Amino acid sequence: MARGWKLPDWTCRRFEIASLFATDELDSKPPRPPLFSASFSSSSLTLSITSALSNTSTPMTFHTTITYPSSGTPPFPVLIAFDGLSLPVPSTIATITLPVSSLAQQNSLSSRGIGDFYTLYGSSASAGALTAFTWGVSRVIDALELTPSVQIDTTQIGVTGCSRKGKGTLVTGALDSRVALTIPQESGFGGTDCWRLSDALFAGGLVTQTALEIVQENVWFARSFAEFANTTVDRLPVDHHMLMGLVAPRGLLVIDNH
Repeated sequence: MARGWKLPDWTCRRFEIASLFATDELDSKPPRPPLFSASFSSSSLTLSITSALSNTSTPMTFHTTITYPSSGTPPFPVLIAFDGLSLPVPSTIATITLPVSSLAQQNSLSSRGIGDFYTLYGSSASAGALTAFTWGVSRVIDALELTPSVQIDTTQIGVTGCSRKGKGTLVTGALDSRVALTIPQESGFGGTDCWRLSDALFAGGLVTQTALEIVQENVWFARSFAEFANTTVDRLPVDHHMLMGLVAPRGLLVIDNH
């Protein structure tokens, strides 16, 4: 946040930056559908979602499992892990494993439009897998807010994931302000590292992953991003130092290696 700015100023600027990411890299994250419900039994949280944009009236249903801590007092803080934990968690914190790979496949370019997210919004939806991941986390948070019997403190929610799921973790923390702590692990380029930096390093002879390589490899980003990746990322009005900035004033812990 710039020196002398007040929180309302940042709220406005944050919206502007997020809009640029939606236009040029990620596409917009759909809001909570009007037909949405959640139920809780034992440690299983079940979400039932029907989108008005879907070609079918059959609700999408997915389940997440809450693992409660061995100590502490409810309501508990919670860490939402993308497809499983990859870091140690204190004994006073609950965890939720979110099956993000079922929301959006990301095996190759042929994976675009495949997954539960695209069943709801259509296989031609331009949002990439990272936005689908973020949408899924947002719906889980909705469910936690609607279901007080889960005994989760929704003011103390963290998200984490590693590698490609670290990329999704950063996007989630940037776009959902209900996430109190964002922990991307080894997210690389397309995560906490900037596109312009990867191009500069590659031009200098260092073998690294560039935007061009990423859009030719997988479907993490929106279709619109290829326009920049296939020409020059210097034309992008944003870069990933700004994506990290969108997390402010909430917590961001970047875990990386060299």
